[in-house]
Amino acid sequence: MFRTCFSPAVLFLSVLALMPCAHAQWNTAVVDGVIESGEYGNTANGTNQIGTNTGQTWYMTWDATNLYVGITNANLSEGAVIYIGTGGSGTTAGEEYNGTGFSSLPFAAQFVTYFKDTYNEYRTSSGGNWSAPTSNAETYASNSSSGPNTREIAIPWSAINGGNGIPAQFNF
Repeated sequence: MFRTCFSPAVLFLSVLALMPCAHAQWNTAVVDGVIESGEYGNTANGTNQIGTNTGQTWYMTWDATNLYVGITNANLSEGAVIYIGTGGSGTTAGEEYNGTGFSSLPFAAQFVTYFKDTYNEYRTSSGGNWSAPTSNAETYASNSSSGPNTREIAIPWSAINGGNGIPAQFNF
């Protein structure tokens, strides 16, 4: 079992919230914009989900191929940003999206993804600057017709860890 810490999970136009540590479980999510019971494993708060002060709930799990993130009560027209650090050299400077940037991250990130209904991208860093964006390479789905607005994304481990498989640990 991997141990994961949710550091800042960033959603634009909302307050940056520091998340407590959480444990996630190996599970394959279906990226269809609907979060089914058990899809993200044990969803007790602080296990595979975390509630925010903005009324959103973030879910996370993974399998051998992808890291899966789901968000309920999401504003689907606003972008969500996730920084991931896998150890080693990266950058502590955030990338600017939609006029909002973060000058200092609490850990060295090697990966950042930005996603919303019409677009997704990721960038990598091996120290220093962020790479040019790789656009629409992640699987994304959202749903506003049943229940709270929901979005899900599958982020390939190959993008996060440079083709080196699942990292031994990561910050989120």
